[in-house]
Amino acid sequence: MDMDLVRKVEACRGRLSGLKTPDEAAVRRHGAEEDGDGWSFTFGSPYAVDANKILGSRSIRRLSGKTQVVVLSRNRHVRDRLSHSFDVANVATTAARILGLNEDLCRAGALGHDMGHTPFGHLGEKVLTEMTGQSFRHEIFSVVLAQHVERRGAGLNLTRQVLRAFRYHSRGGGKLSVFNDMSAEESLIMYADKIAYIFADYNDLFLRRAVPVSAATFPKLPELEIGMNWFGATRRERIFTWPAAFSSPSRRSRNAFSNSRI
Repeated sequence: MDMDLVRKVEACRGRLSGLKTPDEAAVRRHGAEEDGDGWSFTFGSPYAVDANKILGSRSIRRLSGKTQVVVLSRNRHVRDRLSHSFDVANVATTAARILGLNEDLCRAGALGHDMGHTPFGHLGEKVLTEMTGQSFRHEIFSVVLAQHVERRGAGLNLTRQVLRAFRYHSRGGGKLSVFNDMSAEESLIMYADKIAYIFADYNDLFLRRAVPVSAATFPKLPELEIGMNWFGATRRERIFTWPAAFSSPSRRSRNAFSNSRI
């Protein structure tokens, strides 16, 4: 066991607990009496209920087989949009546990953040925008699907906090920044999405040879290799390390959590 790594992460334990979103803050459009799943409200936190609703939805099942970044049909270990969502949920809940944030909220928001994604990844968004003449944004459509399409138009009746996590997880290629009115969990899910796909894409592109084998030696990408190795030797180590990296005052470029109101 890398005890130096453990000490780095241990130093971050509970660091953001003062910013945790309480279960009592959860707000829904409809109460239990109007919700077809209202009986489930008494089992678990409001956000755990939302995670169950999302996992039972048609929208999340449709993510299976949708391109994440790499198309490599001969290797079933390459991520698709559904397995990416599970990756993000894993990263977000692990980090929330370390940092002292609401794990159930992070899990629900991460599981459903890409519910509204198109086939063919962001290229699908571009095509729909060109066809309709209106900007198509998957993070907005995720909210629309959840609240107005699922359950034959009745919607999933998710909490406002989870819907906001859907809405604000993506910057559409813009600058990665935290808005002043974002909760800590919303901010964490935004970063978890990026961390999950960066580490996963690295594996899919180079370790699973989605690019030419010669590129796996990184002849032109030494900085990428150095950056990845800073976080750890394996993907699991990298995911475990990144909360410490972003919370460390000594790492200004990775200090987004400490320097922003989240």
